[in-house]
Amino acid sequence: MFHVGNFMSLSSELAVAAAPLDYRLSKGQLYQRMTIKELQSQAPAIDWLGCLQAAFHQLPLIEDDHVLLHNLPYIVQMSRIIGKWLNKHELNTSGPIHTYMVLNLLHTLIPALDSRFSETEKNLSVALGYTEEVAPRWKHCVLETERGFDSVLTHLLSERTAHRDAEEIIQNIFSSFKSKLHELKWKDQKSLQFVMKKVQSLIPRLWTTKQILSEAELDLLFSKVTVSYGTHSFFSNYVQLLSLWQKRLRQLLTEQTEEADILSVKPFILGDELLFPMGMFIPPLFHPSYPRAMNYGVIGFLIAKDILHLILPDIYSQSETVHAVGECVWAHYLTVTEKAGRGGAFSLSAAQQQEVWVQYSALQIALQAYHQSLKKHPSDTSISGLSLTRLFLTSFSQVNCDSDPYHEFMPLEPSFLITVICAKSDLCPTSLQCPSKTQQHSLQTC
Repeated sequence: MFHVGNFMSLSSELAVAAAPLDYRLSKGQLYQRMTIKELQSQAPAIDWLGCLQAAFHQLPLIEDDHVLLHNLPYIVQMSRIIGKWLNKHELNTSGPIHTYMVLNLLHTLIPALDSRFSETEKNLSVALGYTEEVAPRWKHCVLETERGFDSVLTHLLSERTAHRDAEEIIQNIFSSFKSKLHELKWKDQKSLQFVMKKVQSLIPRLWTTKQILSEAELDLLFSKVTVSYGTHSFFSNYVQLLSLWQKRLRQLLTEQTEEADILSVKPFILGDELLFPMGMFIPPLFHPSYPRAMNYGVIGFLIAKDILHLILPDIYSQSETVHAVGECVWAHYLTVTEKAGRGGAFSLSAAQQQEVWVQYSALQIALQAYHQSLKKHPSDTSISGLSLTRLFLTSFSQVNCDSDPYHEFMPLEPSFLITVICAKSDLCPTSLQCPSKTQQHSLQTC
């Protein structure tokens, strides 16, 4: 208990010395540049040159080399606190400092230890009032594996991703998206011109790393890593992974490499390119052996939705269509679910109207893109004798968007949008048509 008490006391002092990010930003204290020698004079309790040489082994470092400091005031205060603890007469030892370092090392290694360690840490956090959601153990394992072996996963994904099929679906969705823009009722011509200029300047493509290591290069990179199998070898594997990750970080200081988040499922804009990571094009979202109806109903919809969010974040203020469609779909939802006129019904906020429009439009875009692909390549397989359109809509209904950052703004299940699509067109089989009480005239604005 003596060591734990000292650990808590030292941790508290260091925590008090820390400053919130907003405060440091307002004071211009986010990053500061100085030499290692200058740092040593301001925070003398730490052997900075020795520590940095050990951390970045094989890099020749001297006192005159510059470093970028994150939160210099904290480092200065931390040095004073450590100096005070080292000089305490009643302790006359560096034991508390060593205990603090060992327990922090334990914190780093907890994911690789027995699950009881993680449970104890979680219970302590709850007792201290921290309610931040902790990632499940399986997810942490997957992310740590990706962090250490991303180059291997990149190689495997590059080999197995159907580049041509992925590129085709990207181009078809983007083409349908551009057609959709001309259907909107814009509040002024200037808004349309601004958006179209932005869209015309973008080049959509599948994002792959510029340099994908060959099998021989990967063998050399991982030649000193011995992955063991069995319930008692995970800790050893985890420590090797941390060592490998540290080695990769050191390489970044001497090599200009392109880091790819190969498990990402979110596109992004870089310069004049709209890039879609390879991680989007893996099962169950996409596979070249799936019927195209399934691929367009799932990944096609997600691509269209992400494009709308990326390129049209302010569409609510630019187009009257968003409000009209949002209200139309919502009114139809209340009618079909028999909630219209009840006290439980509520009006949608602007953010909710926009999200309803985004997801409804994304479904329309994906469906249009699929029909365009059928014109170019009429043959497509189906499952269980379903019509191609029904297979498309059934696949879309299986999409789980709980991890979508915009999920909270969607006031209804996205699968309900199928009802609106079917009520407005003759695309759907009879069994998917809307109930007889649906008023066709009420769907005109949709």
